[in-house]
Amino acid sequence: MSTTMSEEECKCTVYGVTPSYFTMKLVAAFEWTAVPFELKHKTLENKEWLEARSGTQQVPVLLVRPERWVLNDTTPILHWLDALQRTYHPQHAIAFYPPGMKGALVATLEEFFDEWVTRAALHFRWNYPESAAFAQRRMGSEMAGDGAGAADTAEMVGNMIERWGHMATKAVGLSEPTMQKALEEQFHRLLHRLDVLLAQKGRRFIFGPQPTALDAVVIGGMRAHFLNDPTPTAMLQKYAHIKRYVKESAEFNAARIERAKAEVVEGSEQLREFVLEVLHQMSTCFRQFSPNAAAMERTCVPIAVVSSTSRRRWRCFSRSMMRLLPCTRVRTLSKAAVCSCAFSVPTLEARTMQSTGTA
Repeated sequence: MSTTMSEEECKCTVYGVTPSYFTMKLVAAFEWTAVPFELKHKTLENKEWLEARSGTQQVPVLLVRPERWVLNDTTPILHWLDALQRTYHPQHAIAFYPPGMKGALVATLEEFFDEWVTRAALHFRWNYPESAAFAQRRMGSEMAGDGAGAADTAEMVGNMIERWGHMATKAVGLSEPTMQKALEEQFHRLLHRLDVLLAQKGRRFIFGPQPTALDAVVIGGMRAHFLNDPTPTAMLQKYAHIKRYVKESAEFNAARIERAKAEVVEGSEQLREFVLEVLHQMSTCFRQFSPNAAAMERTCVPIAVVSSTSRRRWRCFSRSMMRLLPCTRVRTLSKAAVCSCAFSVPTLEARTMQSTGTA
């Protein structure tokens, strides 16, 4: 009996707009799987139905047939895609959240790009007039649809979206030049570490030859914002390896998984430095603004690290794991921490990450 799901058995439709950070995150993930899907614009014609079914005004929204499920929030959708692939496409399954420590690390870093890097996306789009005008026209055009008077409707919708964009940047504290400058400096530090990592041999994706949920959100943000809007696109010209990574990611698909497993990947030290940069930003700026900050503060985690320089970063990482895995207790054991769910966690000062499967 065949375990392959046919197009007639399951068809997924992603409703969103292409300049949307999370729409393109989900599109990138689907492109790598063997699950058939299509992208349709959310327009004024289908807006009322989509919002009534999904319970949200946000995009993307996923329609799954024949069940006619309507799902939103990309992280749960990617978990669902993991399970769907294991059931119907096991020979071509991509693990967006790999088992063990690697999966916990992917989920932690995905949280940062989901909740914090989106501030940079808002800033570069709405605080720079050229990018704001570009996004206004494009989003207005996609959401207006093709009906009569589409041009006038597109302008009206674009103006509404631009007003929302300026309110959103103010709401996340990016209306002041000092905050804008600090954010750009943080963002370029992150891009530098990522570019150095992706320059290493065989480093097709962040954790190696196959994509994860972290790659989906990074590439989605690049396609929708940072390598789409005029201002950040100009700023990112010096990051050649990131540009190559985004371009080549579209060429990867489920049929290439077995070949990818045999590829030699280098750059364990560069991966470590990239992870540390993310954890540092999580422990300093992101942690203060996170809606889960109070819960993280109440979580007491014993910590054993090699040096004081990594203690703050490790604390942030272990607390993030506790938030992601509430049933997991992190305990100290010599110079490492061991989770009671049976996967080992090396200290961040270790010179290698191979033992966790992250290299």
